[in-house]
Amino acid sequence: MKGIFTLKVSSDCLKAVLDKLNIPESEKAYSKADLIRFIEEEGVTFGLNDKLINEICDFPNKLCFPLVIAEGIPAKDGMDAYLVKEEYSKQSGRRNRLNYLNDSYTSKVDNGSIIATVIPATPGFDGMNVYGETIRPKPGGDLKIEPGKNVIRHQQQFFSLIDGEISLTDKFLSVNPVHIVEGDLVPANGKLQFNGNVIITGNVSTGCQIEAEGDIKIYGMVENSTLLAEGNIIISGGISGGNSGLITAKGNINVNYLNQAIVKAGENVYVHKSILHSDVEAKGSILSHQAVVIGGSLSSRVSIHVKDAGNHSFTNTVFNLLEVQDESSRLNDINEELIKLNVLINKLIKLEEKSHKAASVTGRLSEKQRHLLMKQKTTKQHLLSQISKLTDEHNRLKGEIQSHKNVCLYVYGSIYPHVKVNFGKYAKNFKQKHKQVKVFFLQSGVCRTSD
Repeated sequence: MKGIFTLKVSSDCLKAVLDKLNIPESEKAYSKADLIRFIEEEGVTFGLNDKLINEICDFPNKLCFPLVIAEGIPAKDGMDAYLVKEEYSKQSGRRNRLNYLNDSYTSKVDNGSIIATVIPATPGFDGMNVYGETIRPKPGGDLKIEPGKNVIRHQQQFFSLIDGEISLTDKFLSVNPVHIVEGDLVPANGKLQFNGNVIITGNVSTGCQIEAEGDIKIYGMVENSTLLAEGNIIISGGISGGNSGLITAKGNINVNYLNQAIVKAGENVYVHKSILHSDVEAKGSILSHQAVVIGGSLSSRVSIHVKDAGNHSFTNTVFNLLEVQDESSRLNDINEELIKLNVLINKLIKLEEKSHKAASVTGRLSEKQRHLLMKQKTTKQHLLSQISKLTDEHNRLKGEIQSHKNVCLYVYGSIYPHVKVNFGKYAKNFKQKHKQVKVFFLQSGVCRTSD
């Protein structure tokens, strides 16, 4: 059989491909048992296509090689834990996922009510490669969202402690009091500060200042103004910033368009139509799949998605794929702290063992020794609590750093000349028009583009 066929297995071990070298012209030059024996001698034992094997044995000269003779079953990764709303959807008859984008405007809750329920992570399902080896799935991750202001969690449910409005970010689920301004906000109203969500039903005029400990929601447009939110900023219209003012949110920013705006988000930025001569920075992704980007700069640590980059006039447009540095530094600090804490824990364990050994000799501990032992146990519990918190933070940061390693620019329409993509000290300048481009940098700094 080795002089007739070759067998190659894919890099993921999920496909085995049979190719011919020299098949005799006779109708049935070998048996099915011979072919299966050859395949199994190459180590392939699972997912054999029995029907195809019969056809190869019966009509070897009528088939077009190479042929996929065996296929494995890929593992199905587990699903991350997520939150669902309590009310049931009238359309689907089930509870919908609690989502920042879908629940930005209709999110009022009552004191004591259940805001959301946690759907736990799933472990996933095993797969099997063509060698008959089990492929282990990646288990789903635990819920990353924690109770924020005026919210408590009991078991798998989040409860509101006040009457208010939901504020949902990637890290916290909060309920805030609400301050509503009917109509337009003008500078004559003075600086607006509120310890919750702020809603403006009209426009925000040039020179206004808004600071909110929750979300800022504006149903109109925003001119040259300063907006600062501890939560999210949601603007139904757009921002015409005149290259001044500042829009900053620790959570997400969601806006229809940007024109000469300065925008900074601690999480994601969503722009639906256009980004013109604006500076946009996000610690998360910039998600503007249908937006045209002309001029200015866009910076992200995760990914940037746009329809078109640049224009026919070759306007200078810059994209910055940011390196993760502060998270790596914090990860190193945590590792050092964990080492120190574990050294202290080991010392306390040895002291406990010494005390118990002394008690076994004398028959009992003195009052002073009992007091010291209780103090050591309290200290040990405190250190273990610190270790647990640091370990959780370590795992979270490690996951974030891993996701940031593959930071990319995705252009779904066209990318034009005079578009520049930066990654640290490396840069890629586009000199020709391309369509449907993915831009990323290897660790060596080499830029890769794929049309």
